Amino acid sequence: MIVKTVKKYLPSKLLVIYRKWKASKEVKETTNKLLIENNSRFHMFCCNIQQTKDIDLPNVLKISNENYKYPLYIRNDTTDVILYRNIIEKLEYNFTASNQPNVIIDAGANIGLAGVYFANKYPNSKIISIEPEEENFKLLKENTQNYPNIIALQCALWNEVGEVELLDVGRGNWAFMTGDGPHYDEINALKKIQKKYSVKTVTIEGLLEDYNLGLIDILKIDIEGAEKEVFENYPAWVNHVQSIIVELHERMKKGCNEAFKKVEKEFDESAINGEDIYLSKGGFIKMI
Repeated sequence: MIVKTVKKYLPSKLLVIYRKWKASKEVKETTNKLLIENNSRFHMFCCNIQQTKDIDLPNVLKISNENYKYPLYIRNDTTDVILYRNIIEKLEYNFTASNQPNVIIDAGANIGLAGVYFANKYPNSKIISIEPEEENFKLLKENTQNYPNIIALQCALWNEVGEVELLDVGRGNWAFMTGDGPHYDEINALKKIQKKYSVKTVTIEGLLEDYNLGLIDILKIDIEGAEKEVFENYPAWVNHVQSIIVELHERMKKGCNEAFKKVEKEFDESAINGEDIYLSKGGFIKMI
């Protein structure tokens, strides 16, 4: 109760510091549970957790979960731990679909946990997992290699095919941003860039054509501000999408909310679950 009261009246700069402290504290606490409570029960699931050198990355944990056919790999002491907790333990994407989804796009797939969750829940769906960052993609490939219905693409979702810069803005493995020079002024975290390099891009229209999709049943977007560019270019693809799950990042890039409003009006239902906004046509997906 005291924390909530303090949080309510914190000035904006202090609130940012508080949120960073809270996030780092959650990573540490959850990580300690992963390390100490081997063979323990996390909420619903029973796991066996081991440190492993199977993958050429530091501090990797191998998690064998009784609800999943194959092991999951995450980096300890990183935002991977929070992702595992939210997606696998807390079932962040636990919604119902009126029909079996045939096509799911996971843009901003990170290390592939959402794709693996969808693959287990909807084993007959084609899932395209998109992630531009090198180390994230290495873990994504490892986590999804045993699922023949998951296609892993190392690229960034954007509004045109080509290349764009991937920016490390110092917010952890789940917060790499994409941007191009002329629009850098829209990126609120610009001064915090630690490194950048070029990555290939893909568009929703390109995915529809290249994979002969026809219809995307679920379009999950968590791309750290690049939703602005994707949504601004929406008319060409919105009629081919049944539902969208998106996390908006206006705090990181100006214009995300305004671009989202253009797409939102094309869907007849909406809901909010945590930081995710759900859009649906004809009740295709509903929260449980």
